[in-house]
Amino acid sequence: MLYNCYVNLAATMDKAGNVEEALAYVDKALALEPNSSALRAARTLIAKYVEALALEGKDWAGMSALLEEIYVQDPSYRDVETRLQQALLAYGDQLALDKEWCDAEAQYTAAIAISVTPGSIARRDEFQAKCQAIAQLTGGGTPTPRAFELTPVPDRATSPSAAGSDLASLGTTGTPTTNGTPVAAAGSPAGATAESTGEATAGATVEAADEATDEAAAALVAVGAPAGRILLSALDPVNGRNLVLLQTIGQQGFPAILAEDGLQPVFRPDGQRLVYRNLRGDSRGLTALDPATGLALRFTTFSEDSYPTWNAEGNLVAFASNREGDRRWRIYVVWADVNNEATAMTFGEAPAGHPAADQLAYRGCDDSGNNCGIWSMSWSGGNRRALTTVPADSQPNWSPTGQFLAFMSDGRDGNPEIYKVDLTTGQTMRLTDNPAIDGQPAVSPDGSWVAFLSNRSGGWAVWAVPSSGGEAQMLFALEGGVGNWQEQEIQWLN
Repeated sequence: MLYNCYVNLAATMDKAGNVEEALAYVDKALALEPNSSALRAARTLIAKYVEALALEGKDWAGMSALLEEIYVQDPSYRDVETRLQQALLAYGDQLALDKEWCDAEAQYTAAIAISVTPGSIARRDEFQAKCQAIAQLTGGGTPTPRAFELTPVPDRATSPSAAGSDLASLGTTGTPTTNGTPVAAAGSPAGATAESTGEATAGATVEAADEATDEAAAALVAVGAPAGRILLSALDPVNGRNLVLLQTIGQQGFPAILAEDGLQPVFRPDGQRLVYRNLRGDSRGLTALDPATGLALRFTTFSEDSYPTWNAEGNLVAFASNREGDRRWRIYVVWADVNNEATAMTFGEAPAGHPAADQLAYRGCDDSGNNCGIWSMSWSGGNRRALTTVPADSQPNWSPTGQFLAFMSDGRDGNPEIYKVDLTTGQTMRLTDNPAIDGQPAVSPDGSWVAFLSNRSGGWAVWAVPSSGGEAQMLFALEGGVGNWQEQEIQWLN
């Protein structure tokens, strides 16, 4: 059925991040089945999302307003939470440049209500202090920053009249795409009334088709373009030093430098503190850093300590090290504070803490040194079990819900590639297929993408592939390279 074809094509385009193409196919599907309320609701949100993207970097106020409308209606829609927070912060920075301190504070307050990012609280407090100082000088009262409240609106998917009204408005004005070309909404085709002969059978067929495609239509709002921030280390293109960097996806220019002489950075779950492998001669080991204040704490003092990871509560750090005399790699756990003794838990490498549960994934083997692959255990060392059985599998990285693990391996298809294993079924899926190096995976905060390092374009860059499979796309290039790629690690943040 042509309707099904258009809906499936729309879902495919959407999953690949081609939002405008997805919208065009939705319109074609609606031209055939204008009464599909689920698809109309999806069309409304997609169009508003496209319009918001068109304003990025041009009108932060307008972009924030559109994204807030979507966020209030459905906070889990695509990457709207991440993009809204970024737009609010950008708008706040723009207002600060104009010395509109009170309005800048309001934008940062709204952004922090969504989630706290490194430096956001300190910057909000700076704007607040300047706002209060101006109020005192002028003798006026201190303005109260707006509260960011989530007021649910009627569900568009179950309210055809509301969805239809929105679509009618969109069809009248047109929806700007990211390059400024309007996309017209679909209209009802002439002769859409069903013939009387076989009407019951046709109606049943349409109803069955609607049921079959409702899930596909819902998928249109499930996966958006990659968004958020990537934490990683890379080489300074000028002096070759290892830099800890934070790059916003889609943002031009050099990323923010959080630390020098560092590898394998990872933020604590609350985003306030990161820990990394310190390469500086007098500070080797694991160092914690609060980017907002500059506070640095030395957690360990062995130069071999590497690949740190946090537990869900943010009070423990696990890491791998061959610090012992036998030079065998072990997994250690230490309290996230200074002057604490690390405890060896088991032999293994590349630990990764579960984002919400008492689990730690790592590359390891059984007690006899056999059955190597990706394993998991509790943070106290119990409940050990094998998750994969290929010895070359390494660098596990959890999805946000723990439904799957992404990992890299050069022992499955003869080349470093990215895979994922479903932790319910045990089924493994290959996500990349390229003769170049694909390694060091990191799952996006919504679980829909997996980022990785690759030199498939000739130079080193961060790429992303849908976690359900599909075409990979470059997120940004690393001008200075990465040095030894096997010593790198990346983290995907909101």
